[in-house]
Amino acid sequence: MPSKNHYFCPLCVESKPNSTFRKLFKHLQYVHIGEANFKIRCELGPLCGTLYSTFASYKTHIYREHADILEETTGIEEVPRDPNICNDAASNLTCNVTDLGSDSEIDDMEDVENEEDEDTDVDDIICWPSFKEILPLLLEKNNDLDSFEKFYLQFLLDLREGHSLPQNIIQVVTSAVRSLIEFIYELLKSSINCSSFKDQQTASFASTTEFILLTDLKNVFTNVIEKMAYVTKNEHHFLKLCRKYFSYESAKEIKLDNPNEVAYYVPIHYSIQQMTSNPYILDILIKNFNQMINRNAHDTDLMFDYRHASQAKLHPVLKSKPDALLFQLYVDEIGLTNPIGAKKDTQKVTMLYFQLADLPDTVKSMVKSIGLLAMCHTKFLSSKSNRLKFFEPIVQDLNTLQTSGIFIPALRTQLNFAFTVLAGDNLGSNDIGGFQKNFNNGQFCRHCHINYDQRLMPLSQISHLHRTRDQHDNLVQQVINLNNDFILQGVVGISPFSKLISFHATTSLPSDLMHDFNEGVCSQILLAMIKEASAKRILSYGEIEERLMSFEYGLNDKPNKGPAVRKKHLNKGKIVGTASQKMCLFKLFPIIFHEIIDLLDTKEIYICLREIISLVYASPFRKSWLSYLHSLTVRFQCLIVHMLPNVIIPKVHFITHYAKQIEMYGPSIRHWCMRFESKHQMFKQLAVKSNNFKNILYTLSKRHQLRQCLFLSLPNYYKIVREGYSATEKDLCTLPADVRKLLQGNTTYFDGRTKVMEYQRLKFDSIMFIKGSVFVNKLTEEEEIPSFLHVIFILKIDNDWLLIVEQLQTVAFNESLWSYELEHTHLLSIKQPNQLIHVLPKGLDIYELNEKSFVNIFSRLTAEKK
Repeated sequence: MPSKNHYFCPLCVESKPNSTFRKLFKHLQYVHIGEANFKIRCELGPLCGTLYSTFASYKTHIYREHADILEETTGIEEVPRDPNICNDAASNLTCNVTDLGSDSEIDDMEDVENEEDEDTDVDDIICWPSFKEILPLLLEKNNDLDSFEKFYLQFLLDLREGHSLPQNIIQVVTSAVRSLIEFIYELLKSSINCSSFKDQQTASFASTTEFILLTDLKNVFTNVIEKMAYVTKNEHHFLKLCRKYFSYESAKEIKLDNPNEVAYYVPIHYSIQQMTSNPYILDILIKNFNQMINRNAHDTDLMFDYRHASQAKLHPVLKSKPDALLFQLYVDEIGLTNPIGAKKDTQKVTMLYFQLADLPDTVKSMVKSIGLLAMCHTKFLSSKSNRLKFFEPIVQDLNTLQTSGIFIPALRTQLNFAFTVLAGDNLGSNDIGGFQKNFNNGQFCRHCHINYDQRLMPLSQISHLHRTRDQHDNLVQQVINLNNDFILQGVVGISPFSKLISFHATTSLPSDLMHDFNEGVCSQILLAMIKEASAKRILSYGEIEERLMSFEYGLNDKPNKGPAVRKKHLNKGKIVGTASQKMCLFKLFPIIFHEIIDLLDTKEIYICLREIISLVYASPFRKSWLSYLHSLTVRFQCLIVHMLPNVIIPKVHFITHYAKQIEMYGPSIRHWCMRFESKHQMFKQLAVKSNNFKNILYTLSKRHQLRQCLFLSLPNYYKIVREGYSATEKDLCTLPADVRKLLQGNTTYFDGRTKVMEYQRLKFDSIMFIKGSVFVNKLTEEEEIPSFLHVIFILKIDNDWLLIVEQLQTVAFNESLWSYELEHTHLLSIKQPNQLIHVLPKGLDIYELNEKSFVNIFSRLTAEKK
């Protein structure tokens, strides 16, 4: 097949010479693939000679044995200018179409035999317009090949990591872009030769026409193609360039007992240093820290975070370094599905994340604010020696961070850090704390010494001793001395974090709102109310299902509308849906079933639980609320014991500790697990797309670190947008008369010819404003009754966002509906978006019941003292 410096196709009757094997390969791919008589013998090496009857088998052999020949430079040739080229240009391009096709079949050589179709229909996490910002910055510095190398590397990062695509996508893209450049070169070459022929027939050729030398053009294209191939040479080289240009740092390997057992962790000081190297992140971090300090100084009864709680006063780091920034940890077990053939199963992986607690709320809830700390197969951690090997370097790293801090070059100073809490579900927290992982016998609570048999006793008649540090340490020592897996008062051993500064199993493992309320007692109470309605023959299960399906959710609540609750689910005693969907249904239950709510005996339990929720989800939280919250949780437990003893689950007991925990750690919403759970989705998605289950932890840790490099390379790590949706251009005369009058009296740039843009939605600094929504305007100073504003119009005039709002009159609070009754006043005013988010940065929905308007507020609000 090869002859001297050319390659010929053995399947063609009259084969034209190909200057490189790559051209011949593409010719075979696009001309002869699928032919019934396809037979080709490889003669590229001394050991070759096998006859291949399909292109797929031939391609596999080439990728494995001759990839170096396949990647040889195409050798763009300069064709002598022929005066007849103009007439043959079209035929020339037609003949070369097989040479210039997109080589979209190229895959990673290690994965040729396991090619799988990849689902790339994912949410666009990275905004593609970011390259409009990046390219000018690169061009301002240099126009050399190194700049192109960095730009192309970032493009591949953006494509692969920003959209969670398979690892080998970079080779596919490089091949396609390379073919595109070759095609463009051929077009330019034909065009230049054609223009040259025409201009040679005119007298003004030399004086009026400027040409780029084809040889120079060839050199530029050749260098670009070589640089692209260099960037994607292999994965190791790709990571090396990421380290050079984007400070990529790979996760550290932790070797466990057996050679094939490994775990990975990312040094936290590197992750934080990488984040704080971004000026914007550092700025908002320090500003929010100072703001929280000042707000608490003006009103010391308010708790904004851990820093204002009782445990902070005992914290060894915060006592000596009160300016230390706070960080918290999260642990959970996730299941990663292996979709490959007969090996289909689920791998359980223990994930450890961290988060800087001093980030402002607008960005703290973003998944990119949650950093990866470590990951390990859960089955490996069943061994005590493996647990020690896994957690020991992590604890040392965290202690170094707390003792030494991190030097920030931009500030020319040291930033100190302090650990606060380790969040997680009850099973994970008990495991980390060294407590029993069984909740249906013995002393199942990690906060007190309640026995499982005592759960049915009302707390008005009995109290349980809280666990203390000294007592717990004594129990741990006894268990260690026994060394026989004996459970002593709920304690099974020492915590792997026992040597972490400021950590203790009795004071660092708070309960979680999402697991205890959203996925716990709220669902149980909903089912109890539905069963009561059915038992009293008020509504059948079929009627309840119909009511739930026909209910019209408000635009703000609609994203959390859960799947249909079928009759079969109710018969099985199950509420389906996510944690957010379950809580949305719980919140709106009295509105959906407003005709029957007062007929239910369980309404008393519901109202008590709603009041508890309004407090435990509140932020900021007043210390003066603590005693009342405790009395509410005790009352709730007693009501359950007397009215619904069959639904006494451990979580009913756990919520009785929330008053104590808020006193210790600050508002519970500050360390709940909802956003940490969202982080899991990224890893689950990558696990399916990567198709690498031999060492899935290596793949996931590497891809996470590359993703962080990508985010931090963008101009705005946190992209705060201000944009409207569903726009309509309007003339002044089309607006209502009272709105026109209001605009004319309050805007200086407004006249009769001014065009205004009306929007249905506005995303303003991560807050969504929807036409028809209600926002809290202010609270009365003494009773803290909210006043509301109703968004009538969302307008944009001369690049300024304006909201036309109606003032609503708060009539009363309806306890049965747990909602405020409102009346329309038809008094309009103009507000800017940032004026509506000081009290509650969230839009609310109006629900019309019996010709009355109601608004449901989830958490309790409080006015700060000025």
